[in-house]
Amino acid sequence: MNGTGVPVPFEIEAVFDSANPLRDEQKVHQFLGENRLNSNREFFSLDLRTAVQRVIDCLNIYPSYLKNPDIVKKDFVGATTKKFDPVLHSFSLIDNALVDWQPETKNEAAPATDEQVTRLDRHGFDTTGWKSGYAQKVLDVMDWRFDQNLATPRQVRCLLNNGYPDAQTMTRMEANATMDELSREYEKNRKNRKR
Repeated sequence: MNGTGVPVPFEIEAVFDSANPLRDEQKVHQFLGENRLNSNREFFSLDLRTAVQRVIDCLNIYPSYLKNPDIVKKDFVGATTKKFDPVLHSFSLIDNALVDWQPETKNEAAPATDEQVTRLDRHGFDTTGWKSGYAQKVLDVMDWRFDQNLATPRQVRCLLNNGYPDAQTMTRMEANATMDELSREYEKNRKNRKR
């Protein structure tokens, strides 16, 4: 497929369904900003595997169509890969300002600080390309969730990836109990497969 709106012929490798395509497109463009070829155009330079994985990370959804399914792997119980976006899941329930966040000051537009990156990394966030103001908003929501005894970002990610759409509203204790049950089921199934 090619035309005047594309720099080179292309093939459709993945399709992501969206309830809000304009917002999701803007989020993906912001998320991939460091890979943009030209600030005036919507073209990015990165390999296919990375591109698809970055969109999954940004939107926290798997493609509805994937030409080569082997280029991505789904998380299993307890997986430690960074595969979730706070905006669309647990945090969008609390602070919709994260969805459309834009820096308002020079400090907010600066790259996330080492301290912010370290703290967010401990919670499983991929902060590549994050701005300081955005990182601080996410940290503020994390602190609020902690004060409310709600599930941690890692718990939310694991539970969402294992089919629990209400993970973002669970308490840490409920999330722990659910994850423990998932682990027991996983071990039981693993032992049964070995027989």
